[in-house]
Amino acid sequence: MSASPPGGCSCDGNNGGGGVIEDPSSGCFSGDTTVYTPEGKKLMKDLQVGDKVTGSHEDSYQTVYSFGHKAPATVGHFVKIFVTVDGNGGHKKHQPIEITGEHLLYLKDQPHPVRADAVKVGDILLGLGEGSAQITKLSTVQKEGLYAPLTAAGSIVVNGLVASTYISHQQDAPFFVQIGQGGWLELPLSQADIGHIWVTPLRMLCGASSGQMPSYCSQDDSNEFHPWVSFGMRLIRFGEQQHIFIQIALLALFVVLLLPLIVLEFTLLSMGGCLGLALLWFVVLERTMNYFAVEVIFRDLTKNMAFR
Repeated sequence: MSASPPGGCSCDGNNGGGGVIEDPSSGCFSGDTTVYTPEGKKLMKDLQVGDKVTGSHEDSYQTVYSFGHKAPATVGHFVKIFVTVDGNGGHKKHQPIEITGEHLLYLKDQPHPVRADAVKVGDILLGLGEGSAQITKLSTVQKEGLYAPLTAAGSIVVNGLVASTYISHQQDAPFFVQIGQGGWLELPLSQADIGHIWVTPLRMLCGASSGQMPSYCSQDDSNEFHPWVSFGMRLIRFGEQQHIFIQIALLALFVVLLLPLIVLEFTLLSMGGCLGLALLWFVVLERTMNYFAVEVIFRDLTKNMAFR
């Protein structure tokens, strides 16, 4: 099983120059990427939890309720995408976007986002106000700073282009999640769908807050991931090593545990009423999964299976 957790960058190794170089399976924006706030443009590296940013092509503002990963001193490898934008004055060059390969971008007239390393010259990206931006050149760049903000919409406008806030771990499945060896089974869920479902409790906990965000929304672990994002990435790595039957069981557990919160999120008029429930559910689930060693239990099960 290989799915898409919220935007997080798996980092490992050292570049010998003081910064940590990110692992190839990662997904973030560079700190020099521009976002759009009610006060004007702001660099990604200056963005904070609680800030409002343009979250979609409809020019609507979304609150940054957390960061999946925020590592200002970590060196990342980015795809640098150059585009020309259609406007009233004809075609004009636009500031290129710097994004790691596993992060997801929206193509024009495509409902599901695609991996940044899967786009090619000539592709049309979705821009602000349903504008279009044609890719004219692709290159790579290495620089310090990795940032993965999370919004309730699951999307964010960066450098005038609409991107997802989630990532994909499947290089050969740019749109939909696949499970089993060689992508034996393709699920009717996009890479972004899985990420959006996974962060439901975090989104409800932090998004339901009016005024100052709870401290948990800004927490990170020793690798500068949010703990909930880090936990999801560990589960994905575990699932990737299992037989397809175990992968299906994990997905079923995933749906059973998270579906009630998804229903609540879409049916209740006020997310504030969900805050206490989301917080209780979030704490119980995380502690249960960690302290009762779900990974060990499934590993023991696989040892008793006669095939892989």
